[in-house]
Amino acid sequence: GDSPMANLRRKNGRDKAWKVKYLGVGNESWGCGGSMRPEYYADLYRRYSTYCRNYDSNRLFKIASGASDYDYNWTKVLMDRVGQRMNGLSLHYYTVTGWNGSKGSATKFNNEDYIGQWANAAR
Repeated sequence: GDSPMANLRRKNGRDKAWKVKYLGVGNESWGCGGSMRPEYYADLYRRYSTYCRNYDSNRLFKIASGASDYDYNWTKVLMDRVGQRMNGLSLHYYTVTGWNGSKGSATKFNNEDYIGQWANAAR
């Protein structure tokens, strides 16, 4: 089509529209993504996901920003207020060796480090 974004896409070397499969609406919205209350995030999710639709054969899966750790209220509020408007909810849980400024290497670890990560995830 002929729209400002389609024209910009073509200008940057892509003629055909992208086939976007997943759209994450927000990230860590409870923290560094806005320090939002779940009610406010739910309102914003509804606002910004309204015009994110399926076009032709492209099915778009809209994913909401999940809670931090064990914040069950966040999940409950989203399910109550957004429920049918989302296709998924991201689970957001970190397993790191420590939050002391050194989270460890993604590739350089020993068996003890590896088992420790699984133990943290299982808690």
